[in-house]
Amino acid sequence: MILISVGWLAVVFFTVGMCRAGAHSDESQDLALREWIAAAPAPENDASAIPEEQPALYPEVRAYREAG
Repeated sequence: MILISVGWLAVVFFTVGMCRAGAHSDESQDLALREWIAAAPAPENDASAIPEEQPALYPEVRAYREAG
């Protein structure tokens, strides 16, 4: 009887420990993500955020783009 109780307590403490470790890991990942976002340059200053203009396939479209 005592052995079974000790076994169940071990399972409960192991489960609680795993839950705490998972919560700590989630908090660490959230913090790392917040720091990574804060360190990232603003999208309007990023040259890769500006799409390159593709050449027009049709002469009418090209003339329209050149006219402004």
